[in-house]
Amino acid sequence: MFILPPLPFGYKDLEPYIDEETLHIHYDKHHQGYCTKLNVALTGMDEVQLSLEDILRQANALPAGVKNNAGGVWNHAFYWNCMGKNAGTPSDELQAQIDASFGSMEELKTQFLGAAAGVFGSGWAWLMKAADGSLSITTSANQDNPLNDDTSAHPVMVCDVWEHA
Repeated sequence: MFILPPLPFGYKDLEPYIDEETLHIHYDKHHQGYCTKLNVALTGMDEVQLSLEDILRQANALPAGVKNNAGGVWNHAFYWNCMGKNAGTPSDELQAQIDASFGSMEELKTQFLGAAAGVFGSGWAWLMKAADGSLSITTSANQDNPLNDDTSAHPVMVCDVWEHA
């Protein structure tokens, strides 16, 4: 059974960018809803103890309710961990990877925000790191996740694109 992971910051810590009421709605209602619905969707399935990542990697072969809600749980948990009250600058290693892949932090921002703005409806913009250390940007619709494709790349950062935002 999956439980809602705690927020890594307080409800007011992201103001003025995300206000307390919006955070309560997004975390306490939407994220909790995905968690609750995932547990319901898993009811009656073989009692194999899979991690959320394992479910996502197999999601294309699982019922849509499992795929969508597992994505909603994992994507949001990752999203919350990409934010914080005292966001800092990237490490020297990450900055070198950004420079090598995009030329500059400004170009990364331009491409990342452009990708997010290009998502139709709801979805996600992802900064991904390949096995060779290179970075790339991809998007996914709704609650899909790059792990659904069992890629060797790993998410570094994500932007939640809300159609209602």
